[in-house]
Amino acid sequence: MFLNSVSSMLQNIRAERNGISPLHLSSIRAMLPLFFVTNRNNYSRWTPVYHLDMLNLHAEVEARFNNEFFAMFQKAGSFNGVWSHMATEKSIIKYSKGNGGIVGLTRKKSALIRCNVTRHIVGHFSVAMKMRSGLVTADDNTHDESRPPSMKRDEQQVIDLISHLQETMVNPFDIQHHPSELVNISTGLKASKEVQESLLNAIDTCTAMIKKFFDSALSAGMSRSFYGPIQRSNIKTFSDMNKKTKLKCRSGETVQGNINPELIFCRALALTKCRDDVPVEKLLSFPIGPISTSLFHDDGTMRK
Repeated sequence: MFLNSVSSMLQNIRAERNGISPLHLSSIRAMLPLFFVTNRNNYSRWTPVYHLDMLNLHAEVEARFNNEFFAMFQKAGSFNGVWSHMATEKSIIKYSKGNGGIVGLTRKKSALIRCNVTRHIVGHFSVAMKMRSGLVTADDNTHDESRPPSMKRDEQQVIDLISHLQETMVNPFDIQHHPSELVNISTGLKASKEVQESLLNAIDTCTAMIKKFFDSALSAGMSRSFYGPIQRSNIKTFSDMNKKTKLKCRSGETVQGNINPELIFCRALALTKCRDDVPVEKLLSFPIGPISTSLFHDDGTMRK
């Protein structure tokens, strides 16, 4: 399941880098169950619509997409295509919202409509004028993520990630030495029988959820609203194996939840940046371990 999920993600990246429209659609279709299993409702609701729209493109547009015009190539070469929004950030959006653009100039609806309709033309003229005047070069119009320093950084991050997986975690890519039980590759914790069955059957469960959503909200005889709530997957994960603590709300209601000290500490650190009554000194005065550190000496021996 993990390898299939990673493979779908890598195929989606490859489709964008090489401008392969059919591979993009197949990877999107493969990732759809993952949106349902992780309860990403916006992606679950709108990805099928996007996929259907892409399957019903105009013949001329579809032919152009299949001819590597699906992605933006700002330089000759291979595996250097970028997503369309990344390309427009450095061109159309930059010159329409930057210095001399529409932002701060007017809020009139008619002017905004004219700007949106013609901003790609204005951006083209703006780039041409700046290049003729020597203010910018051709490299300035490429996205930062496609430049050699960024690509070198990304490659180093991949090497570091592989090294981290091999040295400190259960390597998920070493298929021959996989444990018989389902384990957390980060901590090595073995899953309980209930969690293991839930995770191993997650794709089948969410495939049934997808079919139910399609039949009820996207079919000809819809029995429910497309904008209605989507059923949660309720998949059991490793976090469900943590000990639950009873908490009493202000309303008097008692609820059970998992208390993660590390998560609470991180959120408290965030509070120190936005609230004057929560200084860092006060936060660090509280122990975050299961046992108070004040019970022990600096060398670890217990106080009498």
